[in-house]
Amino acid sequence: MAQVLLEIALPASLGGILGVLIALGAIGFIKSAGPVYSLYRFQKVELDPVALLFVLGATILVALLSGIPPALGLSQVKLGSALKDEGGRSGTVGLQQQTTQSVLVVGQVALACALLVGAGLLVRSFKAAQDLPLGFNPHDLLTANITPKATKYTADMTRYRQLFNSVLEKARQLPGVTAAAMNEEQPFEWVFGDVNLPFRVLGQPLPEPGHEPTMCRQNISPGYFGTIQIPVLQGRDFNQADRSDTQKVTIIDRALAEHFFPGQNPIGRQIQSLASWGLTEAWTIVGVVQNSRHNSPDHGLAPFQAYFPYNQQIDLDHQFLLIRTQGDPTTLIPEVRKIVAEVDPDIPVTRMMTFDDLMAEKSATSRLSVLLVGIFPESLSFCLRSDFMAS
Repeated sequence: MAQVLLEIALPASLGGILGVLIALGAIGFIKSAGPVYSLYRFQKVELDPVALLFVLGATILVALLSGIPPALGLSQVKLGSALKDEGGRSGTVGLQQQTTQSVLVVGQVALACALLVGAGLLVRSFKAAQDLPLGFNPHDLLTANITPKATKYTADMTRYRQLFNSVLEKARQLPGVTAAAMNEEQPFEWVFGDVNLPFRVLGQPLPEPGHEPTMCRQNISPGYFGTIQIPVLQGRDFNQADRSDTQKVTIIDRALAEHFFPGQNPIGRQIQSLASWGLTEAWTIVGVVQNSRHNSPDHGLAPFQAYFPYNQQIDLDHQFLLIRTQGDPTTLIPEVRKIVAEVDPDIPVTRMMTFDDLMAEKSATSRLSVLLVGIFPESLSFCLRSDFMAS
């Protein structure tokens, strides 16, 4: 019994040590492949002493569970009976042991297949989500968040608009810039639900309480659709004539137009937002644009979207500057900081990155999950297959 326990404890101990070494290497790999911003303190992940104690306990438990049954069996075996069970073949493995081994092998192969199929389905689902059409062109696009906090802006909405318009005008004059615009709720930044707005269509029945349609609201500057390259299907884009003292206008996406105005021309029709069933002023539809994805691919698609000119809004507090370039957008990062400082040196410019990097950031958590789940079944099934071959 002592000899069998020693023989089983040695590979179990080596397996535990190898597991710790693999974990140390895997932590560095996961940090390099994992999200930087999406998970709080992700880059501070390390091998915890409690985890080491768990490995020690698991190693001892595996050694005992694997060693005690065969040790007890060998201590009670009778040589004559063992030889008879084998029919004179080898005398090393009895009929009962063969049956037990066969059951274990079948279970190992079944588990390996289940893990591989599950990992394959997860990887396929992730790839399908990444391949969904966005409705806009995210490449060669630089984004930056401009958030004035000074009282002179928060107390005067006119200054807000002047600030954003000044920054936008300077950004369009930078070398290599083909288009520039602003969006208060740019795609992929937040999940639909934080910016949704219940609404009704004038001239159509008032929706029942609790069943109001909602739309993803985005406050944008003129030139936004050309900058992000969303096609305008009907009507016009916003322009500088859409001010706070002019007719309130909106541009809707094709999904909203087809649902509420099937076979009709929605240009000139009006919608109203519903805030606790208090009706606000009407917004006249002046354009229809192609559907686009506001949420990241791992979240649901907003059913309807509507765009409003930020020069007509009264609740601005920040804007995302979007700049389309002819070359590498990152080369303009110093220039963007410079033009904002020229307008007001006290305004911070944050989350400045390419839109491709923003998309990678938003999908980093899902990508890490797929990576880990994909590696684990592959490694485990390899061990199971190796054990099967050894058996």
